[in-house]
Amino acid sequence: MPGSGFRRVSVLASIASALACVLPGYAQVSLKEGTYDWKTYDIAERADHGVTGQNLGKTVTRHFNTIVLENEYLKVTLLPEYGARILSIVYKPTGHEQLFQNPQGFADGIGAGSFYYNWLMVLGGIFPTFPEPEHGKTYLLPWKSEIVSNTAEKASVAMSLQDNIDFAGRPGKFNLGVTGLTCISTVTLEAGKASVEMKVQMKNDKAQSVRYEYWTCHALAPGSVPGDTKAPKSTEIVVPISLYSVGYGTDGIDKAVAGGKEYKNLAFFRNWKAEGIAYAEPAVTKKWWGVLNHDNEEGIFRIVDDPKQTPGLKFWTWGYRDSYPLPARERQFIELWAGAGHQFFSPIQIAANTVKTFAETYIPTAGLKAVSFANENALVSMQTDKAAYDGASDKNLTVSVDVVSATPGQPVRARLSGGVTGDRILLDTLITPDPKDASHIRMTRPLSAIGPGNQTVGLKLENAQGVSLLETGAAITVSNVVLSATPRAADRGPLYAVRAVPGMGWTVELPDAKPRTFGIYDLRSRLLFETTLSGATTYRIPGRAEDGWLGARIGEAGRSRWLPLRPARGN
Repeated sequence: MPGSGFRRVSVLASIASALACVLPGYAQVSLKEGTYDWKTYDIAERADHGVTGQNLGKTVTRHFNTIVLENEYLKVTLLPEYGARILSIVYKPTGHEQLFQNPQGFADGIGAGSFYYNWLMVLGGIFPTFPEPEHGKTYLLPWKSEIVSNTAEKASVAMSLQDNIDFAGRPGKFNLGVTGLTCISTVTLEAGKASVEMKVQMKNDKAQSVRYEYWTCHALAPGSVPGDTKAPKSTEIVVPISLYSVGYGTDGIDKAVAGGKEYKNLAFFRNWKAEGIAYAEPAVTKKWWGVLNHDNEEGIFRIVDDPKQTPGLKFWTWGYRDSYPLPARERQFIELWAGAGHQFFSPIQIAANTVKTFAETYIPTAGLKAVSFANENALVSMQTDKAAYDGASDKNLTVSVDVVSATPGQPVRARLSGGVTGDRILLDTLITPDPKDASHIRMTRPLSAIGPGNQTVGLKLENAQGVSLLETGAAITVSNVVLSATPRAADRGPLYAVRAVPGMGWTVELPDAKPRTFGIYDLRSRLLFETTLSGATTYRIPGRAEDGWLGARIGEAGRSRWLPLRPARGN
């Protein structure tokens, strides 16, 4: 507690009314009906969905009803009537489409035995496929849709279908039969979030286990102009794996190593010279993967809550070429599949009377050139200038961090730490993520600040309430360096105190009278008020108990500190 020499200064009473004036209205989610028209060639499709041919000289238009979810960052279009797909994700800060939509439907593989209905027509988007592989039985069927939630804070739509399908003309390799399984895909968009969630439930109501396959198909073309979706030559498939196996057409892209092919050149669309398939080996163990468009540094990433539920990853493209003229079937996009099994035609089992559930979150990115770690809260690219440092020739450590948040505009505390025990605080700063660009952090510190040894430069992101958003790190080795004797507490900056004053607000106590910036944030981490504190050590901030929990930021000399501001009723 400060001594009697500390002065008490009241912040002007007008601040209270100023806070009320600048309090932003909450962003809202809207849900509305829409329509989608799709041009296809004239296809001779029977009632059981078998096809006998198509007329490439005639184009027809198919009409569909859609459901559109929209908040301040995303416009998400759902198409329950054709495979329960997320047809479109437009990232509003850039105005660009993230998913591929086929401009002209083409009936591919008629009679070739490759697909359940013995043909396939690609529309695009993100959609569930089951219970057979290779687009399954249900990609072209209407699913039942139900609005689960429609409030200003959240909109959710559930799309469901039970497999009772038995197509007589199916090729023999599609042999799992009528499974009776029900798939439920629930798409949710929340206010203030630049992410959309698709929760998948596979439901077995039978008294015995059932063999099946489940894959989520992703047709991706991030950073595209709406209505002209395509993946450019610079597109990178960013996946945290080291090996893959060849399905077909991808054998000569990378060198063979123990366990498969080295995942290196396959990651770049320009190296796909022809149509091909590859599979991640032995499985995907991380929660994330995605695609980056390096023409404009935009991307789309998938984050799953439990990677054990979808360990499979299938890569497929038509191959890159300079042009894709109509009526040719080839199109310019990346198709990635997240599977409950390892590869196509490798079914798994669901136990009797069981529901399997997992959630996939999709986050568009802008300004990220690489990704080293991601979760449902944020994506980061973190690099050190070296992996090994020798104090005889190296003096400093430089760390570069780029951050994209799923809640742009809401302040994030970023902390970098080092040392063998991880207790050397290297940087403690505040960033406010920009929805149009990644937040870029660059830090250089002397090697003496972290000392010698094998260690990890750690990164931790927190929100205004101190809740951890993301933790990751980069492993380094440091030799021939003497650890600085600087007290660790000094690295953390001066101590502050915030106390509630019943009926009056809060008192902020500082260790000295040096100038500092001071900001107050609401429950959604939005800045309500910011000022400069100077010439005093104690300040009183007006407020009411009903204001709820707030966050305060105090900044000085290039560093920021977060403090909770608790209302009087909590004391």
